[in-house]
Amino acid sequence: MMKPVVTKLASSFSEEDNIKFVNVDAEEAQLFRNPDSRW
Repeated sequence: MMKPVVTKLASSFSEEDNIKFVNVDAEEAQLFRNPDSRW
C-alpha cells in the first residue's frame, strides 16, 4: 500500500548523500505488533 509512495519519495531524494531509505518488512520483523517501536 505504501510502496508506490515510498518509491516515488526515494527517487526524489536519490541524489542526496545524507538520506538513506531502508526497506523493512514490519510483519517479518514483528515491528507492527510493538506499539513502542520507533518504526
